[in-house]
Amino acid sequence: MARSAASRKRRTSRLARALGIVGAGVLAVGVRTTAAIAQQQPPPPVAPALSRLVPPVPTPASFIADVPAVIPAPAHAALDARIRALQDSGLGDIGVAILPSIGDYAPVEVGVAIYRTWRIGRVDSIGSARRNLGVLLLLVPKELAPDHKGQCWITTGTGAEGTLTDAASAAICRDSIIPHLRERDYAA
Repeated sequence: MARSAASRKRRTSRLARALGIVGAGVLAVGVRTTAAIAQQQPPPPVAPALSRLVPPVPTPASFIADVPAVIPAPAHAALDARIRALQDSGLGDIGVAILPSIGDYAPVEVGVAIYRTWRIGRVDSIGSARRNLGVLLLLVPKELAPDHKGQCWITTGTGAEGTLTDAASAAICRDSIIPHLRERDYAA
């Protein structure tokens, strides 16, 4: 039991460090949406009004959907490389959606709709600790939002909930991402 707890603590610590490193521009638990998975079954339905906020799946070319184009191309490529490295190390899947607005919707609604539509998280056998291990970072820069309300929201799959709790997600947004957004350093 102690070994499992220690292993979980190391993994949590590694993930938290990785997420802190990626900072404002991107989380790092990748979007693993392969053509084979996409062909197996359609994504869960999303309300039509909400579906207009879901950007096209950026994979396989990228893990980041930067709709307002606030991240310069070289920084975008560097962030994609960081996400790929984290994904390849087995920490799970990460996707990033940067939108100009989420309308009147709550960030959780938009985040879940994007997470499900993009199929973030590994498809694995039932009971596997690797099943649905994914994270989506949703950013809305307040300078771009019509209501001038910026958003930073982290949506996790059930496989990542034990490692990346709501409190940890809030701390990442508050301490690592929002300070960079205030400086308009979207690629930090």
